[in-house]
Amino acid sequence: MKLDLKRAVALAIIVQTNLFAHSDSSITTENFWVRLVPPSSKVSAIFGEIHNSSSKDDFLLAASCEVSKTAQLHLSKKEGSVSKMIHQDTLKIPAKSSLILKKGSYHVMLMGLKRQLSESGQISCSLSFQEAGLIYLKIPVKKQ
Repeated sequence: MKLDLKRAVALAIIVQTNLFAHSDSSITTENFWVRLVPPSSKVSAIFGEIHNSSSKDDFLLAASCEVSKTAQLHLSKKEGSVSKMIHQDTLKIPAKSSLILKKGSYHVMLMGLKRQLSESGQISCSLSFQEAGLIYLKIPVKKQ
């Protein structure tokens, strides 16, 4: 993932601000899981639900997982008979609404897996939001 200076500074400010802020987050997550892939695969994907109880839109800015070299925000889109993955700079979680990360739609793409994923295992990840700051997750590995 290529990170320009402006975005890196913005992320650093968000992280620093939220380390000292009261973590009364309006962002909640549920049903998160990471796809079990064959041992030779170097990519996988994360799916789940992100809920925003705030009256203000929030944005998922980045993801980071200990199991991969990089984690990118993607949109899978089918154009005719061809499926494409399109990198997204941010993902909007509308006010008083949810964003569903699912197959064939928005997801977090894990690239450069550092180790083999094991069924019924879990991985540690963080999600960085514009308003809510960092949220840490333990995500189960599932074969689906």
